[in-house]
Amino acid sequence: KSHVIAEEVFDHLEHLTPSTLPRHVFFNSAQGDVAQPIIREMPFLVGMEPRDDMMPLGVNSGQIIMPYVNTNEKYQPDHLSKLDDSRSSRLKPSLERRYAVSAFLFRTTIKSDEQNVRQIFFDRAQEYMSQNKTLGGRAVHVSDTIVDREEDIFKVYRDSIFCPCLHGDTPGQKRIFDVWLSGCIPVVLEYDQSHEAG
Repeated sequence: KSHVIAEEVFDHLEHLTPSTLPRHVFFNSAQGDVAQPIIREMPFLVGMEPRDDMMPLGVNSGQIIMPYVNTNEKYQPDHLSKLDDSRSSRLKPSLERRYAVSAFLFRTTIKSDEQNVRQIFFDRAQEYMSQNKTLGGRAVHVSDTIVDREEDIFKVYRDSIFCPCLHGDTPGQKRIFDVWLSGCIPVVLEYDQSHEAG
């Protein structure tokens, strides 16, 4: 029923006509799979992820991808502007970080297609950690349990050198932006999505 309401709202926008439509910019703050169809069909759209297969490389699709918003206070401009050069207030240099690699997989919250990739990664990490306590002299942190406080995840990211960003439920992924803001190097894994051998 919500899509009907959205269409009714658009019908009542007197300045939105077929001739003026290309001059309007629409913002979609919902993930693609829950966005209103009428919004996804707009000619100029700003959103957090591509709309289906409408963004082939090198083609102007009329869409701008924006990053997810990180609402944690330590990542806000007013907080960052107050930081000075003291060691206690800035991000740690890589050589001073505790973890070589940190990953939060949350395997129970994702769809079955991505479950396998995360399961394989988690199993291999557990196998490695059972034989090696460190990687390059630093600890490895891999968790598949839900963390109650998002700040606890950011704290680990800020103390890590590499952070794997595995495929999620949708093309847009907040994790990679959180990792960048934390000064951690994102590791993006490419894998065959066709379910064919090879």
